[in-house]
Amino acid sequence: MTIKHYFFSILFFITIKFIFAQDTITVLQYNLLNYGIPVYGCDNSNNSPENKDSYLRTITSYVRPDVFTVNEMRVESYDTTAVDRILENVLNIHFNPAYKRANITNLAGSHIINMLYYNTEKFTLYSQDVIPAYRDINVYKLFYKSDDLQENNDTLFLTCIVTHLKSSQGADNEAIRAEMTSSIMNYIEENNLFDNVLLMGDFNIYTDQEEAFQNLINPANEEITFYDPIEQIGNWHNNDAFAAYHTQSTHTTYNNCASSGGMDDRFDYILMNKSVKNNLFNLVYKTDSYKAIGNDGSCFNESLLSCENVDLSSELKTALYNMSDHLPITLKLTTDKSPALFSRIMPRTGLNVEIKNLNFHEFELQLVNAAQGLNTIQIYSSLGKLIYVQKTDKSRVTISLNNETGIYFMKVVDARQRINIEKLVIIKE
Repeated sequence: MTIKHYFFSILFFITIKFIFAQDTITVLQYNLLNYGIPVYGCDNSNNSPENKDSYLRTITSYVRPDVFTVNEMRVESYDTTAVDRILENVLNIHFNPAYKRANITNLAGSHIINMLYYNTEKFTLYSQDVIPAYRDINVYKLFYKSDDLQENNDTLFLTCIVTHLKSSQGADNEAIRAEMTSSIMNYIEENNLFDNVLLMGDFNIYTDQEEAFQNLINPANEEITFYDPIEQIGNWHNNDAFAAYHTQSTHTTYNNCASSGGMDDRFDYILMNKSVKNNLFNLVYKTDSYKAIGNDGSCFNESLLSCENVDLSSELKTALYNMSDHLPITLKLTTDKSPALFSRIMPRTGLNVEIKNLNFHEFELQLVNAAQGLNTIQIYSSLGKLIYVQKTDKSRVTISLNNETGIYFMKVVDARQRINIEKLVIIKE
């Protein structure tokens, strides 16, 4: 069998393998309560970044998000210290491959901003934009690294609109919230965002009758309507009928940082548009996956530590209580596409190949247990064309390619003629 026919056979096998595959994408939204820089009453005694990193590691290990959006990231100007802490001290401590983040925006000049983190195994940040408002409203567009990206020249996009609406009751604050959500809906319509869109954040809305919420669920153009995945619309404030859906506050006593009052408001949301609701673009909400993590319905007007929460470990409950006065919101999305993973085509023969930092044009290759002597590295296109060859006696090699995104096959032969073949998908970052 020629090498071209051999790789055609491999490609056929992979196509069949994934034709019925389905992937699940986990989304997490969280108000982090002045994360990163001590300020006002939120200082190292009650809001220590080091302690919060530990709590957040516990929470993200429990959820394992692919898309993680946050509010109340404290910044001074465009300093990246706080936003990078989550990468360095939380997500990239125990997750592999590495997470990345979006760029900082702060057109409003606020001391608290939004941010998006994403699993680079599944997503690439395609673009980002800002809707000017009282606080920046961030629009992050991700594309999914589907296994069939090269074969079908297609993938799915997910747009995450992250907002932190003005807090507190009163006509003036309600007017600012209404203006902010009106700007969101105008942006969606003007930019024709009709594919997969999630709207998430801390809305600070007390009832569905508030204009800010009506702008989202009853717009003039019904095609851009947002939907509550759990269909729990109503007067949420201090209403025990919504006890299982409240997200604030985890505290009953004021500690100079976290709000008090117990669990009696539903401020935090992930809403979905028509496309996600009806699976119009290869992505759909997974039924019953939406949760306010830590709220089992027994917390009404109570501290999170006073609730039953029999399904929570004491470690997780403590982390949720100390991390923020809000609970994180999570949901899952499903797609019939498959993630673009590195795949070993042949069984291990004693030669192990590790691929790191795979991106457009360049990646790092480490040969583990390779025999001493010259090792041969060959890379073929999905059509079996040899596009790269190198002979080296080094165990760590940086490979640079000048090819388009797509599926490739790498054959490594060490000095003892042991063979390792890997499938890899190169995505432009």
